[in-house]
Amino acid sequence: MVIRKSSLLILSVFFFFSLQGVVAAEDTRASKIDKIGVQLYTLRDEAKKDLENVLNQITLMGYEQVELHTLYDLSAGKLKLLLDKYRIDAYATHRSYSLIKEDIQGTLSDARILGLDYVIIPWLDIKEYNTKEKWEAFSQDLNRIGKIFKAHDVTLAYHNHAFEFEALADGSLPYDILLKNTDPKYVAMQLDLFWIIQAGKDPISYIENNSGRIISVHIKDMKKDGSMTEVGAGEIDFKKILKVARKHGLKYYIVEHDKPANAFESVKTSYDYLKTMELN
Repeated sequence: MVIRKSSLLILSVFFFFSLQGVVAAEDTRASKIDKIGVQLYTLRDEAKKDLENVLNQITLMGYEQVELHTLYDLSAGKLKLLLDKYRIDAYATHRSYSLIKEDIQGTLSDARILGLDYVIIPWLDIKEYNTKEKWEAFSQDLNRIGKIFKAHDVTLAYHNHAFEFEALADGSLPYDILLKNTDPKYVAMQLDLFWIIQAGKDPISYIENNSGRIISVHIKDMKKDGSMTEVGAGEIDFKKILKVARKHGLKYYIVEHDKPANAFESVKTSYDYLKTMELN
């Protein structure tokens, strides 16, 4: 069979541009956030009434991942069955420092049954932890607990509010004390982008200077007046922040709103905005 050179040229051009199209499509997919999660605290009132409906609704929106903050008066096993029914991955839970200390083995048991990778301390009482020495002691206890957790393939992490970026009497910042005194092998950080920005600090600087330590972010937007709003409805440049964070080890993108006017509408608005975002 004889094929003309002109035909070969046409075929070559066709395959070249077809290949370019495939590569472009793959690049676009790679630049998008692979999996968006939601902190169920945002939907706490709705979940108290009907947890299964909440899981069904967020699945329909497109969420595949959640961050827990309670077991909803269920055993870890029953909650796991419910999550599996809707094919939702619970990668982490928030649990208070006091509860973790009181029952480390119980916390690890829940984590194992639920398939959690992280247990995250959501806050501390600033009235109690008001000196550098207390934050240093807290950091060392996190190392102790984190080492126990790591032996069971669970990582301990800490979630910030704004007060960790406010100077103590000696001028030091609690968040800086945590970063300096906790061991990265045993303690990770979840950076709440709203609160660090409200505190007047630069999240990108913290992310770049602590590469690999910030494995999860809470994503909620801020209006000009400083109030909280849905992602994309405020002033925070999430694309800029998340693009940098991805390069420095960010794994989990978690939507949250502390006091939404309508929780279902809030998490859908935030999801829809993030789903279209390209981090290239």
